[in-house]
Amino acid sequence: MFKNKTAVVTGGASGIGAAICAELAQKKCKILIADIDVDNAAEVASKLNSMTQVIVEQTDSTDPESVVRAVNKCVQEWGTIDYIFNNAGIALKGDVLDTSLQDWDRLTDINIRGVVHGVHAAYPIMVEQGHGHIVNTASLAGLMPSPSNTAYAMTKSAVVGLSNSLRCEAKRFGVKVSVVCPGLIDTPIVKSMKVVTSKSDLQVPHMTAETCAKDIIRGVEKDRAVIPVSKLAHIMYWLNRHFPKFTLGLMMASVKKNDFLRPIPESE
Repeated sequence: MFKNKTAVVTGGASGIGAAICAELAQKKCKILIADIDVDNAAEVASKLNSMTQVIVEQTDSTDPESVVRAVNKCVQEWGTIDYIFNNAGIALKGDVLDTSLQDWDRLTDINIRGVVHGVHAAYPIMVEQGHGHIVNTASLAGLMPSPSNTAYAMTKSAVVGLSNSLRCEAKRFGVKVSVVCPGLIDTPIVKSMKVVTSKSDLQVPHMTAETCAKDIIRGVEKDRAVIPVSKLAHIMYWLNRHFPKFTLGLMMASVKKNDFLRPIPESE
């Protein structure tokens, strides 16, 4: 399925993006790694170019022209763009009361506009080709209530909505769209996450980026609309779809013990 195809992977220099690149390379897919960190992107490329063709384009996902250049470079180099993985993103944890407007803006610029820029650059080309697959990375937080991740969840909910709606539109042109919704994955995004409210340390997630990438690629191969990743993501996605009131109640109850929210004031 991926052999001799082409893919642009934003945020491909580390974490889930780098792991996706490694999976694609094993399947002999040609890869353009698009990342603002060009040095790390080049290091990833050097590890993979013995398996397939890999090129690097320094790309700022918040800059639409930068993303267009990456997509166009893929087409110029190989004549087509078969996949785009809009994977670049950042996270933030804490109480909305402690979240600044600058935090909201930065999350929106990278997590929402970054995906929009990838879609805007690649989708028209895929429509003209008559084929292609857009894979947008959201989060479990985009599928269900996520207290202490509210600003992040807002951006990921937007990505889910964009992806599912575009999937309906794109089918008539032969273009596929999937949205990836991982639970907590052990990646640099977790370790570098900005925490605006905290009474404890972040727990290190158990699922590796490599395992996550394998699940993502399997989901893409099966053309799944929504690709939950991790057992927790599958369980909570199912619960929220079938019992949304229960999930909402569960999340509301969890607020009392959430170490990343301000404490409830004690009554006098």
